[in-house]
Amino acid sequence: ATVGAGHRVVVVEDRAHLGYGHFPNLFAELADALATLGVEVIALTSRRWAFEGLAPTAFTRRRYRRWAAAVLRSTERLSEALPPWTRPLRLLNVVRSVLTVTETRHLIGRLGPGPVGVIVVSYGISTSLVCALAGPGRWVVHRFEPLSPAAGPVGRLLRSQVARGHGRAVLAVPEANWVPGLAYGRPELPAAVLAQSGTRPVPPLDGSARARLGLDPEVRVLLHFGASHGSRDANPVTAALARRDDWQLVIAGQLAANIDPSAYHGWSRPAVVLAGAVDQATRHDLWSAADAAVLSFAPGYRRNSGTLMDAISYAVPVVCSSRSLAGDVVEEFGLGTCFAPGDAASLSAALDRLDPERTRSPLAAAAAHFSNINIARAHLDWLTSTTPPEARGPNATHA
Repeated sequence: ATVGAGHRVVVVEDRAHLGYGHFPNLFAELADALATLGVEVIALTSRRWAFEGLAPTAFTRRRYRRWAAAVLRSTERLSEALPPWTRPLRLLNVVRSVLTVTETRHLIGRLGPGPVGVIVVSYGISTSLVCALAGPGRWVVHRFEPLSPAAGPVGRLLRSQVARGHGRAVLAVPEANWVPGLAYGRPELPAAVLAQSGTRPVPPLDGSARARLGLDPEVRVLLHFGASHGSRDANPVTAALARRDDWQLVIAGQLAANIDPSAYHGWSRPAVVLAGAVDQATRHDLWSAADAAVLSFAPGYRRNSGTLMDAISYAVPVVCSSRSLAGDVVEEFGLGTCFAPGDAASLSAALDRLDPERTRSPLAAAAAHFSNINIARAHLDWLTSTTPPEARGPNATHA
């Protein structure tokens, strides 16, 4: 497992200090997997990592310079006061993008001679601008939203970079369906189909987890867990479980904080709610206690799901809304059942169809297929190939 020996990679996440969603986990799991392959990995964060010191890691950590971290804090305070559609907020994201590049390039300069690859997993930045400013070297920049066509100075800068032979940045997307939009909106950028999150080795399941969480040991536990964003839809989950006493619903994480408390009135079996950021120990307890997990998205949600990867890692069957990337994975690998998005009756029926015994072997196969080690190898291939990405053809894809 030393295919990466002799290579150096910087993994960038400017929101690792946040204790929820993918922010404290994704970059660290990818960095650890790269290190397992023999790569010298340096993780660059804007400030202290939320999970720093909780467990040993195989990568080195570096932070932004003080002035850059101060500028970033100022942009965050401003962004909290602005609605998301405003031009000032878009300009603030540009500031974050510029800081991502300047701090990464500063770190690379301090690492000494020799090639250094870069993987950027920061959310909410202008990925096209980061690619345009990256300059020489190999960069993989993850995109979390489909790219809309754009022209103007960023497009001109990208074309200039390519013309000068600096166009070594690859825009990473979660599935091939995103590539046509990239070819139309940013033809200067090659695209790689690279997963953002994968499965990981987990500690043994803890038999005392239910007791610590205050759960009835005789009732099946359905876990609804994750970060809150506009595409998560808890309504069918609460509506379907309100009249069922054969499942104990546990709602945990940031998404729980955004559910109206009135949704829990009159339940046959009251939901257990753990709202807000969840630490690593509680996260392990939740997955140890779960008999199944439910994922509910608005139709058309096509991002990778870290919660799905957690479920696979813990061998927990999944009930998932269809017409989503996560639902496609559940159906393709046989990891559980799917329901019509937004439909509580369909979700309840999907729970009735769930057969945990039939999912055991598919979950094990999916854990091997989606392992972080495989994802790290795919990233390393892009960063170390002797064939530049642009020489493979515009908008090439690589699993």
